Amino acid sequence: MDSLKTKITSAPQMSGVQTLAFDRVDEDGNTVNDFAVTTGTATSILIPKNAYVVAGHIICDTALAGEGSTSTIEIGIPAGVSQVDGSSTVSADPDAIGAQLDLDGLAASHNVTNCWVLPGTSTSTTYSSSSEKVVPVEIKVVVNSSDATAGKIYWYVEYVFLPNISWDQNLL
Repeated sequence: MDSLKTKITSAPQMSGVQTLAFDRVDEDGNTVNDFAVTTGTATSILIPKNAYVVAGHIICDTALAGEGSTSTIEIGIPAGVSQVDGSSTVSADPDAIGAQLDLDGLAASHNVTNCWVLPGTSTSTTYSSSSEKVVPVEIKVVVNSSDATAGKIYWYVEYVFLPNISWDQNLL
C-alpha cells in the first residue's frame, strides 16, 4: 500500500492567482491596461522546481470588449536554463500549456487546458529574490487591433510532483 505521504505529495496543488484587467491598478498605484494593443504583454507565476504543470486555468470575470477579434492568450514557458542538467539552454515554449486561446471566446467562463508539462527553465534570481528554487510559468496576451475597453480575467496553474516516497504501511 502506498503511504499517506506519497498521496499528499502527488496531489495537485494550485499556484497563486493573478488578475489581468483593462483597468488594473499595479503595485505603484498606476492604472494599467493589460489588454492594450501590443505584440505581447507577459507576466509570470512561480511554481516549485521539479513540479509538473497539469492544468492552466483562465477564469473570465468580465468579458473583453473593444480589443478586436484576433486577440489571443497563451500560457507557456519562457527561455532559460534546463531544470534537468542546470546548464543547457532551453528555448521558450510560449504555448506549451495553453495554445492561442481566443480572447473573444472568454465570456464569463472558466477555461481549463489540461496538460503534463515539466517546465524547461530553472532557478533564476530574475524570478526569485528569496533563493527558493522556482520555475516561471508565463501568460502572454497579444491584442492586435485596439485597446480593450472592458474585461477582467484571473489565471493560475495546477501542478504536481512525481511520487518519490513509498513504503509498506505494515512496517511503520
